[in-house]
Amino acid sequence: MKLRKERNRVLRDLAAAKNLAFRESMAGRTLSAVTLHETGTALSGNYLKVNWPLHGKPICWWICGSAE
Repeated sequence: MKLRKERNRVLRDLAAAKNLAFRESMAGRTLSAVTLHETGTALSGNYLKVNWPLHGKPICWWICGSAE
């Protein structure tokens, strides 16, 4: 049981580090995304959630912009 928990922790840590590295590698790139909510949430083509000022754009609107 202890070994299984340790393996799970190691895998979770590795996944978190890889996820962070991927998100950081997207900074400054131009991405296209589809809006999900009126609140400004959008989803990019590679499944990154982004916050975007919609200024009245409807849900399911394609947008293009730079990731920060």
